[in-house]
Amino acid sequence: MYLQKILESIYGKSLEVLSQEKLFKHLGLTNASFIWSNDIEQLSAQDYLVY
Repeated sequence: MYLQKILESIYGKSLEVLSQEKLFKHLGLTNASFIWSNDIEQLSAQDYLVY
């Protein structure tokens, strides 16, 4: 949490925006996020029951 606040104050952007720009984009992770959204939920793995 402290690192998040330091990075946000240095760059003037939220951790989500920074992670998209500096991390996820460069790794090709187009659907990665620290914030849960309905778009990501549709792409997530689903559990199943085995009887």
